Amino acid sequence: MRKTVQITADLKKEYPNLTFSKESVSRFDQYFEILLQWNQKINLTAIQDPEQMIVKHLFDSLAVYKTAIGSTLQSPFTGSVLDMGSGAGIPGILLLINNPSLHLLSVDKSNKKIGFQEFIKAKLKLINLHPISERLETMMASHHHQDSLNFIVSRAFDQIKDIFGYSRFFLKSDGYLILWKGKEWQHELKQTPVEIQGSFKLLETCEYQFERFNFGGTILVFQKKRHALRPIRWNSF
Repeated sequence: MRKTVQITADLKKEYPNLTFSKESVSRFDQYFEILLQWNQKINLTAIQDPEQMIVKHLFDSLAVYKTAIGSTLQSPFTGSVLDMGSGAGIPGILLLINNPSLHLLSVDKSNKKIGFQEFIKAKLKLINLHPISERLETMMASHHHQDSLNFIVSRAFDQIKDIFGYSRFFLKSDGYLILWKGKEWQHELKQTPVEIQGSFKLLETCEYQFERFNFGGTILVFQKKRHALRPIRWNSF
């Protein structure tokens, strides 16, 4: 992996208004070094090149700071955060590294991917990381964390209509749902039933682009309304 000093320079160039501690940058470096090693054994990411990993995983995860709400959250997300379909822990673990005070529930149905996250937790001493190998539907059926989370983040996980269904269950009233999406997000939103859309207010859309590798996307920030309808059962979404 690249030397920490190189990552620091790139972060300062891309995010000049943010402060990254030496410890956080060192952990970013360790995370990607371990990711490269594990990726040779199990499929954690299709990206194999370390330079592309920095842009397409790290910079992309930190793009939340480019939003209006993110710019006010130098220590983003107070309270609890759920990363749905977290895979290798992106964006959740990378956000946690930058802000260790987060309480992150990182959920994925793949035991192997959660095994990787458990290893990362131990190696990087991320005491506020809680990897969970379980389906979201199972958590809902047992009423785990219902109406209890301040934030939900999700990157390349599912269609907006399905994410709304899960988020309506897990988020507190006025909680925030932050989605990393591509060019088709408007089509996805139009395909979402009105009764489900009505539980959320779209606060912001933030398009971003990184010069290297011509890579970018859109971050959507939603807020759960105070009187959002509660789903009766998960398979009704």
